[in-house]
Amino acid sequence: RELESILPSDAVIASSSSGIPPSDLQADMRYPERLIIGHPCNPPYLMPVVEICGGAKTEENTLSVAKSLYEQLGKTVLRLDREAPGHLVNRLQAALWREAVHLVRDGYASMETVEKAVTDGLAPRWTLLGPSMIFHLAGGEAGLAKFLTDLGGEVEQWWSSLGQPALDPETCSLLENAMAEMTRDQSVQELSRRRDHLLPALMKAIKIQKENIH
Repeated sequence: RELESILPSDAVIASSSSGIPPSDLQADMRYPERLIIGHPCNPPYLMPVVEICGGAKTEENTLSVAKSLYEQLGKTVLRLDREAPGHLVNRLQAALWREAVHLVRDGYASMETVEKAVTDGLAPRWTLLGPSMIFHLAGGEAGLAKFLTDLGGEVEQWWSSLGQPALDPETCSLLENAMAEMTRDQSVQELSRRRDHLLPALMKAIKIQKENIH
């Protein structure tokens, strides 16, 4: 409402909220058709992805204008067809973290081991393939259909055993202590600098390899 008092009526308002659905944000707006979610991945100064999503009253042209602008800035735009709390990237991230918390809390593996399972086991493939494509390739020549026939039932059993942890004081304390043990006196600033140093080099290398393959 405060922004509307100083902006032209046709100006797009893009919220970077990481979780609030756009329909909630536009509920009391005078021109709700021009509000969208424009949520960047963290850290936004390095990551190329921006999620965009409209609410119940958002006009299609608003999304088109925003998508065009982000793409002109060199961003990769993920357009959500329906709004959901947490949008797309954060929901996927939260789903994986929920199971990571469960595995650590219930003593299946240490936090450091669970982290390595992602960084060394899942992440290298995920830089090239999404989760469904990975299983499509696992099905051999028949692809996803073969995988679903052979292993779909097994995966459903895994789903049924996934944890439902709560972030209660006991679990939070356990996670905080495990993180302190894993980082071993490395500050958040040091870890962030390491990430910011390695991430651009990694993305550049992947981009070059993809271009060479094509």
